[in-house]
Amino acid sequence: MRIEFLACGEPTDAFLSQGAMIRLALDALGGDHRAARFAFAFGSESCSTIPARWRRAYRDIDVHFVSPELVAKKGIDAQCDVLWDILDPSADISILIDADTLPLRAIPAEVLTSVKESGAIHGVIAHFPPPLHHEGDPVEGGPTSADDVWPVLADRLLGRELPTPWEYTLMRPSTPAPFYINHGVVAGTPDALAGLNRAIQNIRPQLRKILDNDFADQIAIPLGVVAEGLPARALPMRFNFPNDPRADELYPDELANVVIMHYLRTAEFDRHIVFHDAAAFDDFMRRRLDGSNQVFRERVRELTGGQLPF
Repeated sequence: MRIEFLACGEPTDAFLSQGAMIRLALDALGGDHRAARFAFAFGSESCSTIPARWRRAYRDIDVHFVSPELVAKKGIDAQCDVLWDILDPSADISILIDADTLPLRAIPAEVLTSVKESGAIHGVIAHFPPPLHHEGDPVEGGPTSADDVWPVLADRLLGRELPTPWEYTLMRPSTPAPFYINHGVVAGTPDALAGLNRAIQNIRPQLRKILDNDFADQIAIPLGVVAEGLPARALPMRFNFPNDPRADELYPDELANVVIMHYLRTAEFDRHIVFHDAAAFDDFMRRRLDGSNQVFRERVRELTGGQLPF
């Protein structure tokens, strides 16, 4: 099966080291994962090539640089948007991943088949409701609480209700949620993702007038799924497991079978430096860790032999 993984970021040591780790992890899994295309879209106003230090690690990564002019105009949206544009239409499955994720196990065949044959967008439901802070000018009639965020957005942007058959994954007591998935892993066929992107591009300008913050792209996903009439399937936590003690406590069985780890929490180590700074990596290898952080660290040890990888 032809799989592709796609990520984006800036050409800094932080993102470059994370991308290199993803390629290392995919290669170690073998089979379709080793053969998978891994594309990385970079955006910068000052850099348009891979720095010399990283060129060897990026030999088998499909690199795309966004024009500096577009980055100046759109900011972080520039590399995020181009990610959808570089989907390979010949792939069976495309998986958009955050740079701070790492495949620990091969994605099971039954999940790959579900993604390919259903035409559904797949992902893990987000941990909590969207943040409500708005970066722009105050807006009349915007959401004011977690209870009204989706009814308000659905009414203003879709003109109809948004189904909420799921629950936020780390929120207790649990509350109903739409297909609001964590942006760290978004899987579908190239056609399905292209359709989702069309809907997001149409929705996002109006969304930002109502609720504009760093989560806008993630907030747009459930709205885009409904607007485009796409099927949606929630995946178990193991497919986008955060290194968070709350997740460890709530999902012990998922922790024992993590497929993709999302190392977004920084309480125990700094994801921005751990794979390119010798002192940070050595501290990470020696540090006393438990739960998801320990699971993640042990897989990194297996991949690197306990030595700074790049």
